[in-house]
Amino acid sequence: MQTQNTPPSPAIQIGVPYKDSTSIDNVKIVQDAVAKRFPEWADKCEPYVNVLTLKAWNLRGYHVKKGEKAIRVATMIPIWKDDAEKGEKVQVGTRPGNAFVFALPQVEKKQ
Repeated sequence: MQTQNTPPSPAIQIGVPYKDSTSIDNVKIVQDAVAKRFPEWADKCEPYVNVLTLKAWNLRGYHVKKGEKAIRVATMIPIWKDDAEKGEKVQVGTRPGNAFVFALPQVEKKQ
């Protein structure tokens, strides 16, 4: 019996932000956390570009190095509702939550 292999999706290039919208407060939190952990790299820190979630790094063909700890960022998570009249999802509010991100020095290219 033959199995059907699907090709992997193309990797997203590093340097492409993983979100369309950004939070100035979260940028400051991430920059401060990176400066504490990686002072020699802090001037290269660009939240949403080279400080990303695990999923965003994986989509770019990277994995987190063994033993690395995530940077926790307080964030507001959107709440969505289906709008029957419009036939689409609309944002009806937000709720507090946490995002876990990793900086470029914490990841390496998948082999």
